[in-house]
Amino acid sequence: MKVLGYKKEKIRPLNDARAVDAGANFLGEAFIFSVAVSLILAEQVRSRSQAKRQRNAVDERLDTLEKQVS
Repeated sequence: MKVLGYKKEKIRPLNDARAVDAGANFLGEAFIFSVAVSLILAEQVRSRSQAKRQRNAVDERLDTLEKQVS
């Protein structure tokens, strides 16, 4: 059967040792990737909250200076 011009290829079954090794490798890589993504997201959230806190402090300082001038 040809689908999109490709011929059907025979796929050899994996032996148990190689299957376990491939699965363990995949799980290890997935874990490392998920830790890296979570660290990036946590840093982004921390950075945004710090910037918001600084903006609020500047706004409060500006308000107090405006009240002192008026």
